[in-house]
Amino acid sequence: MHPALENLKNSSDLLTPLLIVSDLEENLLEETRALCRSFLKRKAVDHPDVLFFQPERGSKTYSMETVRSLIQEVNLPPFEEKFRYFVLDKVEMMLPVHQNALLKVLEEHPLFIKFILLTSSTASLLPTVLSRLKKVFLNEKKSVKGAFPDFSLPFSGLYQALQNTEESSSFVELEGGSEIFDSLDEASLEWTLKGQRAEELYIKKKYLIEALYARLKIQNGC
Repeated sequence: MHPALENLKNSSDLLTPLLIVSDLEENLLEETRALCRSFLKRKAVDHPDVLFFQPERGSKTYSMETVRSLIQEVNLPPFEEKFRYFVLDKVEMMLPVHQNALLKVLEEHPLFIKFILLTSSTASLLPTVLSRLKKVFLNEKKSVKGAFPDFSLPFSGLYQALQNTEESSSFVELEGGSEIFDSLDEASLEWTLKGQRAEELYIKKKYLIEALYARLKIQNGC
């Protein structure tokens, strides 16, 4: 078992809602299964107080029916144990509509519920979801050093450079990203987000760079 999961296993109380991020997708589910079993008095393979949710077979995302079923199950008390463990696998495959549907239960759920969300990347997760989760990274955090092109470039050159910018990270993952975003003035955001509400938009690095560029242009009176 990964050392970070061992630490969770030995903790007196499992953090919840918990997001575990790892590149090792195959091992992640099995190790999480073992983690949940370590908290059970009866070490059954199929325990009624440990539930697993996954994308639909043959589909690239969750079904709304699965999400509704999860929400209904949250209010049911444990059958045998002190807690019920809800493991959501491959949450990076959830659409925004699924994530929004889970917001309330992630933030306000019975004390006997323990949420464990598994993902290979946080890039597709909404900032509103990420802000509600305690995060554990099992893989080394990727450096974002040198991720941005030269701001002295004219916009046409900057735009071209953006085509080669990796879009694997969301804005909120970048070091200091939240602080930078909060400091952007209204004119910059309107120019960049084209009238959409910033807090509801998935901000990719491309949009961050465009917003920063716009801000520089405005500040310099260009």
